[in-house]
This record gives sequence, structure tokens and C-alpha cells, in this order.
Amino acid sequence: MDVYASGPTVDQSQLAAAVADAHRLLRYAAETGIVLPEATVGALVHAKACTESGVLVPEPVIVAFYAAYATLASRVAPVTVDTLQVSTDSTARNLRRNGMMAVALALVVVVFSGISSVTTSMSQSIQAGITRANDLTVHLRAEVGPPKPGNAAETTCGPATTMPDPPLGLKDETALIAELQDLAGTTRTMLRTATKLNVFVANWERSPLDTPGAWRDTARERLELRPDLVNMRKDSFCKIATYERVRAFAQNVHAHSQAIYGGISAYLLPVLYALLGACAYNLRDFSTRVKRRTYHPSSYANTARTIAAMTVGTIISLFNIFDSDSTLQPLAVAFLAGYGVEAFFAFLDALLVAFSNRGRPSPAHQATTA
Repeated sequence: MDVYASGPTVDQSQLAAAVADAHRLLRYAAETGIVLPEATVGALVHAKACTESGVLVPEPVIVAFYAAYATLASRVAPVTVDTLQVSTDSTARNLRRNGMMAVALALVVVVFSGISSVTTSMSQSIQAGITRANDLTVHLRAEVGPPKPGNAAETTCGPATTMPDPPLGLKDETALIAELQDLAGTTRTMLRTATKLNVFVANWERSPLDTPGAWRDTARERLELRPDLVNMRKDSFCKIATYERVRAFAQNVHAHSQAIYGGISAYLLPVLYALLGACAYNLRDFSTRVKRRTYHPSSYANTARTIAAMTVGTIISLFNIFDSDSTLQPLAVAFLAGYGVEAFFAFLDALLVAFSNRGRPSPAHQATTA
């Protein structure tokens, strides 16, 4: 009795489509040097001949075909019929889309990173100038001493017409002149730097040079050392007062810059670097799949990885993944985490296990107490 006589009838059109798909895979296996059993090749060729003859394909041939098809699919995996059918146009479109996204994101990262680096450098210069000038003002005030009570002329800026009263009593004025010059130069540098930094915060603060009145009219005298130095106490008090005005301006600009660009560096840039890492991985994975003929156009995987990278970039600063001695900067860590989100999630899983086991006795301790 024929065991196939009572079996269900196979849709011949579906069978013909499956035979065509199998022969695409068979041609790929032959082109790439994948060796198949002769019986497998024979079953596939026989099925194709039967479907092309126009007659009803017997079920023994169908069974042999699908067994051979399964063997063929396992040998050429992960290549499938769908990946072989991906058109060149579709691949090019996806490459252009991914490439344009990566380039645009890289430009945004470069712009924000550059601005953040410049503003950070300026802020550090201002802080260093304030530290230096504070020490100079303390030493200058101690050197020149207080003016005679009621002598307001020695505490304001302007041309000196009299000698210090009381006299300074200095044996060597060279050191005092050098400190005055140092303070004036530090103040000018701080004012220049703060004025440039003020541009990055939309000129929120008004520069002392832009303030109408006596300060602007006597700015050169305030910021530069007088060549005659008739009254060094008067010049010292003038330079100290000028520095305090410039310091207030510089500190306000520094605070605005830290509020804006410090927030960008701490919260936005890690997300952007993580997204850039995800784009780099997607491009590398795209290139590898195209070469191996395993690429299948689907936006779901890339979208999921992008969302995961955004999540990682948002919370990356909360975790001290590397030791303090590591040369990797936080933004580099964010890029690596976006490139390999799996490794970061593995770290989170290990951290969760560690917290879950906290307070529980170890197996060795349990065995000892038992």
C-alpha cells in the first residue's frame, strides 16, 4: 500500500516557489564553494525537473525535496533567500540613509564638543587668573599699607599729583612694580577672556568697558600701569579696584557658561556620543552583512539599538564603570557603551545580581555553619 496515497495534496504553486528559492540557494552554495551531499543536490534537481514538466509532482519527490531543502538551508545559513534577493538599489538607499545620519550626528557632536572644549578652557583660564590675582592683591595691600585717614585721593583712580602719604618706606620698589604689572596684566587677560566667553552666553553680562561713565572713560588708565608711578599706593588701590570690577564680570560670565555648557557636557553630549557609537556599530554591521550576503532591510533592529543607546547615554554618568586611573574620558565611555550596548546591559545585570545578593551569606559560609 502506498503510504503517500492518502496524504494531503500539496499546493503545486507553493511547491514551485519553494523549488525556485531552493535553487537560488543552491546556486549561491555552488558559487561560494559550499559542498553538499550528492543526494541532496539530486533531490533538488529532481524536484525542479518535476515542477517544470507540468505534471503533478508525486509526494515521495516532495518529501525528498523538503528534506534536501532543509539540509541546504542549514549549510548556507545565515544566508537566506530573502537576503539573496535584496536589491542593490535597496542596499544603496539604506547605506545612504545610515551614512547621512552618522555624518549629521558627527557634525553635531563636533560642534557641541568644540564649543564645550573652548568654553571650558576659557573658564579654567578665568579661574586661574582669579586665583593668581587674589594673591597679588593681598600682597600689594600689605606692601603699600593704608592711606592717611581722610585722604580719599589715594583710593581712587586718576593722575597722581602728590607722593604717598604716609610714605611707603620701601627699600626696593622693583618687586612692588613687578607685582603691579603682574596684576594689571592678569586683569587685562581676564577681561579679554571673559569678554570672549560672554559671546557664547549671548552677552548676558555687560562688560565694564561697555558701561558708560567714568569707568569706560578711564579704562586705559585703570588697566595699564602708569609710566611715572608717582604714587604707587594710589596706583595699587586703583588696580585692585579695577580687578574687583573685572572679577565680578568674569565670575558672572563663568557662572552662565557653566550653567549652559556644563549642562550640555553632562547630559546632552553623553547621549550624542552614545548615539554616534550606535551609528558606528550599525554601519559596521551593515558592511559585514552586505559582504556575507546576510543583509535584510529592516529598520526595527537599528531603531531598537538607537533607543537603547539613548538610554545608555542618559544614565552612563551614574555608573563608575572604569577606575579613576583610567585614561578614558566620560564621553569616550558613552561612545563605547553606545557601540556595545550589550556589554553595558550585561554590566547592569551583574550589578543587579550583586545588589540582590547583598546581605545573603555565601554558599561557603552556609556550608560551614551547617
